[in-house]
Amino acid sequence: MDNRLAIGVDIGGTNIRAALVDLETGEVKGDIKRRLTYDAEHRAIIDALKEEGYMFNTRFLPSLKKERLLNHSLQNILATIDDILFTIVRSSVVGIGIGCPGPLNPVSGIIGETDIYLPPNLYGWDNVGLVNIIRNHTSLPTRLNGDVRVMALGEYHFGAAQGSSSFMMIVPGTGLGCGIVEDGIVKDGKYHTVGEVWKIPVLRKQGLGYKTLDYYGSIDGIRRIFEEETKLDRLVFQDDLKKQGFSEGYTTETIVGLAYVPLYLHNVLITAVIQEYGRVLGLGLVGPLAALNAEKLVIGGTGARHLPLYKSTLVLALEQHLTYPIEVTPATLSEPGIIGAACLFK
Repeated sequence: MDNRLAIGVDIGGTNIRAALVDLETGEVKGDIKRRLTYDAEHRAIIDALKEEGYMFNTRFLPSLKKERLLNHSLQNILATIDDILFTIVRSSVVGIGIGCPGPLNPVSGIIGETDIYLPPNLYGWDNVGLVNIIRNHTSLPTRLNGDVRVMALGEYHFGAAQGSSSFMMIVPGTGLGCGIVEDGIVKDGKYHTVGEVWKIPVLRKQGLGYKTLDYYGSIDGIRRIFEEETKLDRLVFQDDLKKQGFSEGYTTETIVGLAYVPLYLHNVLITAVIQEYGRVLGLGLVGPLAALNAEKLVIGGTGARHLPLYKSTLVLALEQHLTYPIEVTPATLSEPGIIGAACLFK
């Protein structure tokens, strides 16, 4: 095929980002086009829905608001793609790749197709045939997969996982996203749920009860572990934080930030909490990594930025239970969502 350019579209609950990508080099060509998924007016509708108890997207949203939110966000997606198409010769593009929060069906191109789950932060989205909508609008071939899955595909072709026959990528964020690539193919499965590691049950300590891996493995797991470890002394720590100038209290970012302050009074505790995060994450991932026989674990998002703080205990937990060595490495692509989505046409 002579034309080796594709449009990569990264859809999130807050922003839509898209760009033209060279499929030979992985280079983003030209400017990245951006739009809010929901503007201030429609974000106010979502805030009002949350006050009514709709903390996440659900099939039971009031129908008129649901339709309005869906149509608005779809218009913004199409307009973002049009921003690119207006600047290029359409025939130079082999297709449009989309990375989007699930649940989704990459075969049918439908988001929120199941009867159980909908994309939690895409309000109004319910059984949306996004691939057909974009293909009909642009007359270009269109493909879809999950946001972290396409990131993993991008890292395979142009990033940290080049040359790997099998690897897992995780993105600790609001939740714990995962993508698995084997022999250059993103794994999907009959029910399109390959990589749902967030559901793995984890017992961190006796007496705390079982939690899911995303409870501890999402980036907010650091705060949760901290709170479990400091229940009795939290008021003392809160006072210390105020003295350090952290008026907002203990968030994951303030806890991690304190780990970089060598003279902080409770630095030993803070460091131990973050290292415990690495240990628990490693124990939760041992099973799926072993079943995959993965040679590499790639970590993206905020989890990659802070990997040096917990990598040692993560690796130790893996080494103690795996029967072979595994490399743990941060993701390296600057635009993994956009580049990975375009790689659906590699």
